[in-house]
Amino acid sequence: MFVDRKEELDILEKKFMEKQFHFFPIYGRRRVGKTELIKQFIKDKKAIYFLATSGSKRENIERFKEAAKEIIDISFVTESWREIFEYLSKHLEEKTIIVIDEFPYLVETEKGLSSIFQYIVDMYLSNTNNFLILCGSSLGMMYKEVLGYRAPLYGRRTGQLEISPLSFKESAGFFKDKKIREKIEIYSICGGVPAYLKEFMENKNIFTLIKEKILSKGSPLLEEIPFILRQEFREPKTYMSILSAISLGNRNLGKIVNYCGFQSKTGIMPYLYNLENLGYIKRELPVTEKPRSKRGLYFISDNYFDFWFKFIRRNMSLIEIDIRKAL
Repeated sequence: MFVDRKEELDILEKKFMEKQFHFFPIYGRRRVGKTELIKQFIKDKKAIYFLATSGSKRENIERFKEAAKEIIDISFVTESWREIFEYLSKHLEEKTIIVIDEFPYLVETEKGLSSIFQYIVDMYLSNTNNFLILCGSSLGMMYKEVLGYRAPLYGRRTGQLEISPLSFKESAGFFKDKKIREKIEIYSICGGVPAYLKEFMENKNIFTLIKEKILSKGSPLLEEIPFILRQEFREPKTYMSILSAISLGNRNLGKIVNYCGFQSKTGIMPYLYNLENLGYIKRELPVTEKPRSKRGLYFISDNYFDFWFKFIRRNMSLIEIDIRKAL
């Protein structure tokens, strides 16, 4: 089910109509609908869609060749991204969209891959009429390899899209048959993340849906937050501790430092910056204070993160024993 994203689609469509090469990074947190947006965009267009995995370089190249075969035969090209894109740049006869989804996985398979793609863009693609999309959910990796000032691909993009969660009004499109109260209840839990909203589309009351979609063993939403933290950060336990501290009401910097056992406020700042940069927490100041004021308070800004830390993490043992007691 595809809901809204009209503005993002319009941006991509307008760029596609231009008679020049475009390099468009698309990024955003996991489950927010990046892949579905891309699939809607490339529908009815000549396109190569490739979903990278954490497998080996050779495995990913072979799978890319397989993904491209309906458009062009590159099975005989050697195991080299440079040679593959050199061949594509010379032999794609019509304007073609080339999508590499989960690009950060590909980066992990070969040292210096972003520099190789810089060369590919500069030497092979920039003089074509094609459209390259590199998409990623690991925001830290996307900034490091594609978007950041020091990234090898910095300055090559002709546009970019950060895909954010849907607003309440946009999210309501998933639940046309539900009452306004039900829509508010679901949004307060899921926020505007399409993958979570889809889980709550059944015509059942909110407590039944929570039991079936979040609390039941095997439900992806039960372990969603630990999974995201493991995927995004090298020290997931530290981030888990910081988010737990904030959820328990430790909102000023000193209380968070004490709860998490840091030796100093300086040591915790990079972790807070990363969480804030990725949209999981926010720092709020009294209206009379200056931006550098020490009176700022931290809050969990993502709805599902907030719900999970308030109700799931605190009761995980109870959930494991008896879901009915947890409810």
